Amino acid sequence: MTSEGNSTCTATQPLFNYKIAFPVLEYLVISGLEIIKEIWDSQLLGENPFSQLHFLEVSDCHNFVNIVPSHMLPRLRNLVQIHVDSCDSVISIGLNAEEGFVASMPILPQLKELSCQSLRNVFSLSVAINIVHLEELEVSNCEKMQEIIATRSGSKETLDKIEFPRLKLMRLESLQSLKSFWSSESQEEERVEVVDLAPFEQQSLFNDKVAFPSLEELYIKGMDELNNKWHAALPTESFCKLRVLVLESCGKLLSVGPLNLLQRLENLQELEISKCGSLEEVFKVEEEETSMKIHDHTKREEETTLVFHQLSIMRFKCLPYLRSFYSGSCILEFPSLKELWIECCGKLETIIPTINAPTQHFFNKKVTFPSLEKLYIKGMDELNNKWHTVLPTESFSKLRVLVLESCGKLLSVGPLNLLQRLENLQELEISKCGSLEEVFKVEEEETSMKIHDHTKREETTLVFHQLKIMRFKYLLYLRSFYSGSCILEFPSLEELRIECCGKLETIFPTINAPTQHFFNKKVVLPGLKKLYLISLFNLREIGIGSLPLHFIQILEVRDCGNLRNLFSSSIATTLERLEELKIESCEVMEEIVASEGLEEVINQIVFPQLRDLRLSNLPNLTRFCNANYALNLPSLESARLERCMKMQAFAFGQGRDWQWKKKQKMMHDNMQLRQLSR
Repeated sequence: MTSEGNSTCTATQPLFNYKIAFPVLEYLVISGLEIIKEIWDSQLLGENPFSQLHFLEVSDCHNFVNIVPSHMLPRLRNLVQIHVDSCDSVISIGLNAEEGFVASMPILPQLKELSCQSLRNVFSLSVAINIVHLEELEVSNCEKMQEIIATRSGSKETLDKIEFPRLKLMRLESLQSLKSFWSSESQEEERVEVVDLAPFEQQSLFNDKVAFPSLEELYIKGMDELNNKWHAALPTESFCKLRVLVLESCGKLLSVGPLNLLQRLENLQELEISKCGSLEEVFKVEEEETSMKIHDHTKREEETTLVFHQLSIMRFKCLPYLRSFYSGSCILEFPSLKELWIECCGKLETIIPTINAPTQHFFNKKVTFPSLEKLYIKGMDELNNKWHTVLPTESFSKLRVLVLESCGKLLSVGPLNLLQRLENLQELEISKCGSLEEVFKVEEEETSMKIHDHTKREETTLVFHQLKIMRFKYLLYLRSFYSGSCILEFPSLEELRIECCGKLETIFPTINAPTQHFFNKKVVLPGLKKLYLISLFNLREIGIGSLPLHFIQILEVRDCGNLRNLFSSSIATTLERLEELKIESCEVMEEIVASEGLEEVINQIVFPQLRDLRLSNLPNLTRFCNANYALNLPSLESARLERCMKMQAFAFGQGRDWQWKKKQKMMHDNMQLRQLSR
């Protein structure tokens, strides 16, 4: 049942009175009623007028004061969800009534209260004791909310601890006045305490008075006044099943908590912290913790090892004062960690600092990631040495995705011997690193290094077996991928994208060569399917000889101002699988396919699979290929030619399945098109 719009009831009349009963109603949605203040009449007749109601949703009813009066709670035995949103005058959901002990509670596993600006608390003490079936609790944008459980002044009820035995998910968001989940003190007493003792005694959001033995997901967002999230003495059973912990926009939070908190977070799988402007370290070091031993630790070199057994995802974003994950002396192991994301943490120099070390490396021997598959590092302008030269043997051996972005002082990803442990890397993306000069750094001892599956043929061959995608974007000082003497093979590489790398002339330079070609015999790309070359101002030659592009399907070249042609005729004859060819804004390009100056025996150039051809803003382009070649495009479906002012003619060969007039669309600008018959 849905009730919307303006009501004809007077302000003193409830929506439902004693004359109305809905004994089988399961869904009740009320929205936008501006006049009435209550849903149910206190004089409702009958035992079961709404006994089958399962879902109650109320939104945009700004005069409502009380959603469920206390006399209705025993009648709503089957209620499983209450959702209240944007009801500014509501002071009671029905679960925080002052009448005292509630003899019979609905099942109610889900409760959501959003944007109720007058609401000061969620539960009365009586209800909190009895709401044993609650599984999900979401409270957000209630600016006057002071505590989740209220103890009224003069209440006769006393209790040392309240337990939510089935609560699995809790979201607390944008509750700027929230002081504690439950303080056990009356509101009047609390106000006196704040006046007399603040700032000497500050309340914690969670303390030893409330237990959450089944909680699996905890989200805390928009709590700028929160500065001490955990109490030092939590109930033993609290948070022991927590799998997901997300903290966002908690402006005064200095740390998640003391390191001994980890003893109860052994099931934690996902940890995400973002936009906490004061956070300095994730877990705080206390004096007594320097010798603490946590489950499954081993002692090696007089250092304690702390193991995060279940943790699979860690994300740290927009933490401008974060300096470390943990600054103690322990060694940390993350045997299950699969994803690590670090973004816009400007002061972070290292995950775990090495005491008294002259230089702090971002990763070092004090932290181990044997299962890490995805690593994202973004917005780290002060990062200038990403890898330690002596990493734990097992670290990064399973890494599949490596993304580096906006690391302004980074000169290289690391030494080439790092490749020995990156044998499972599938995706490498580097962008907006303004100082990066080469991807992997050459060191003297590496010139003779041999890496897995290499063969000795005067030069060492390094093989990237799993690498499928490489993207390099906005690297203003990048000069090469690697400037050493090794031959590199990428047998699985399918996509290569190079964009806005203004100083890049070649991926792999040839030592002492008078001319550097973008691709040369030092790189082998047998399976490349997608190639994007964009805004490469120093690019003059793509390649010579038998450049291995046999499997290329998409080729896009844009804003390469010094490129006079795309490839030679011999290479063109190998592009049997090319489906899309796009060339744009290459000012000096004169022809797409260049003759090689030899006595060629090529009569025609055929692109048998080419479906989409686009040539745009090529002011010096005079022809696609030498007039001696017949150009055959039997599968062409769409061709777009724009602003190619010097191109006077375009010749198409005629293949067996030529259907130009039926299915091709040709857009042209100041040029003539003609079809040639063979």
